[in-house]
Amino acid sequence: MPSGDVVIASAWQTAEPISVYKRQKFKKKLYIAYDYEHFMTASKETKERIARTYRSNLTIIASSTIVKETIESQGGTVAALIPCGIDFDSFRIDIHPASRDPITIGFPVRRESFKGVADAITAANLLRSRYGERLKISAFGSHKVDLPSWITWLKYPTQCQLREFYNNNAIFFVPSHFEGWGLPGCEAMACGAALVTTDNGGCRDYAINLETALVTPPMRPDLLAKAVAELIENDDLRLSIALTGSHSIRKFNWSQSTQRLNEFIT
Repeated sequence: MPSGDVVIASAWQTAEPISVYKRQKFKKKLYIAYDYEHFMTASKETKERIARTYRSNLTIIASSTIVKETIESQGGTVAALIPCGIDFDSFRIDIHPASRDPITIGFPVRRESFKGVADAITAANLLRSRYGERLKISAFGSHKVDLPSWITWLKYPTQCQLREFYNNNAIFFVPSHFEGWGLPGCEAMACGAALVTTDNGGCRDYAINLETALVTPPMRPDLLAKAVAELIENDDLRLSIALTGSHSIRKFNWSQSTQRLNEFIT
């Protein structure tokens, strides 16, 4: 690599080589750490490689509280916690939560098993058995998995399509076992969907149980379905969570995050 003022690693795979670059090659060497889920599910050997990057000579910036805690638990030092931002021009309320049908439910689909798609399908089946065909469930993602035919599938949506997806759902649930942050939940909140999420780690920075979200234990699809049902049947609670969540999530904006990052770069 050519010499420069700043080099930034955004994953452990790039942090490994950057950590051994000579100091004179770059004035600053930064490591923006986003990952929690892959560290938690990695093999013993890979986990140790990741941990070594946390103990390297890089200036580490964590993207969430759970990432910061993970780095420190492995002997690393975090220079700053700079959260992810949301583009509120792209993700906003177009349909007021009070105007949405309470039985419109959405969730994200990701291929990795720790993203909890199997749990989401189990929860969806439990809800279907309770509410029947009037229940409207939809999902989005870049790769389709084997979903029941009655779940509407949106493949690789644009930001405009994704905003429409969130606005067309009264409730959005996230079934992940682990998340370093969890952008879909934040985006759904910004668009006025009431959030139900597992306690997956990353959501702790924005999902406060009974205030901005309903939070359930990971790997308990029965409790996930129960929480969704609670919002379906309690309009006051659903609206309170949707409106409080959409207001609260606005503190995570790109302007603030980039300004703080710029302090380390300049």
